[in-house]
Amino acid sequence: MRVLCTVRTVTITDRPTTIHFVGSYPANSAREALRDMLTDETKSNLYALTDGETDRKDWVVDQIESYRRNPAFVLVEDGDWSDYTRCPAFAVAPGRELLPEDIGLRYHEWADASWETFDAARRAAGRPDLRYQVGIPTGFDMALFTLGPERGMREDAIEAFVRATVEQIEAIHGAPYGGDVVYQLETPAGLSLALAVDDPAYRRGLAMRLVDLVARAPEGSRFGIHLCVGDLGNEARTQPATRRASVEFANAVAENWPAGRHLDFVHEPIAAGRSVPRRDEAMYADLGDLRLPSGTRYIAGMVHEAQRMEDQQAVLALVRRHLPEGQSLGVAAACGLGRRSREAARDVVRRMTRLTR
Repeated sequence: MRVLCTVRTVTITDRPTTIHFVGSYPANSAREALRDMLTDETKSNLYALTDGETDRKDWVVDQIESYRRNPAFVLVEDGDWSDYTRCPAFAVAPGRELLPEDIGLRYHEWADASWETFDAARRAAGRPDLRYQVGIPTGFDMALFTLGPERGMREDAIEAFVRATVEQIEAIHGAPYGGDVVYQLETPAGLSLALAVDDPAYRRGLAMRLVDLVARAPEGSRFGIHLCVGDLGNEARTQPATRRASVEFANAVAENWPAGRHLDFVHEPIAAGRSVPRRDEAMYADLGDLRLPSGTRYIAGMVHEAQRMEDQQAVLALVRRHLPEGQSLGVAAACGLGRRSREAARDVVRRMTRLTR
């Protein structure tokens, strides 16, 4: 049991050093999104940057909707995505074996489309070293979100989605800009299940699914992990009461990380959709057990436009106080900003800048 009164004092040298954008941004194009995100105030604190994912603001919704027209799938339960109980579910078409080419992932296509715009923006900002962040859901997550909790847990279905995901990573890695990419693996299904089942061994099993995907990726690939509690319509599926599930999941990933691949960051949601982070010290105590490799950033997804700035600073102090000594720290929103208004997103950018000064 941790004794809360023994935590260390936070000093000015403990301020976060990284600003992180999780994925989507509410703009009409990558150029517009980059103009808002890559500014004179943010550029020195960025390690990597998304293109704003302006063509997929609702994460995988458009991808899954495309399966209505895909002969490899049949719709078994309709839904309009208005909330978490109204999502469509598909099955593999009768008599069909699901193959990676049936799944039709487009992450390589999207990365190609934005690369030149991204490269021009980073060079204009004097940051030619800035990595190109490409967000990709894990194959496990895509299987569950497409097929539902029963069909999506079949190993043959998961395998098809994992293979399709790895093929996308291989294609991006082989592009001329592939060496500049960090892949952000996104796993809301993994974290939701880790929260639902209070069992370290079960959480380890979920983490190993992510590790297996990374092990199949090309040697030299760089990754970050986006743990997520959902953001459908800017509403979270849940809000964890502690950091325990995330810490156990992240530690299991770190302990089993494949050689020859780099784990650059782990992002954890502390805010959740419209809910601001809480100022409850016990909520952050489990961060003391986090064990990330040297050089891996912990990104606190706590920045929220609806919370007073002094409360945001207090939450950040709690996070910093409980993290292990020497752990590098960044700040972010809980998820992509694409479901927010443009002004709310700009407010989040301003807040991240203030928190890293």
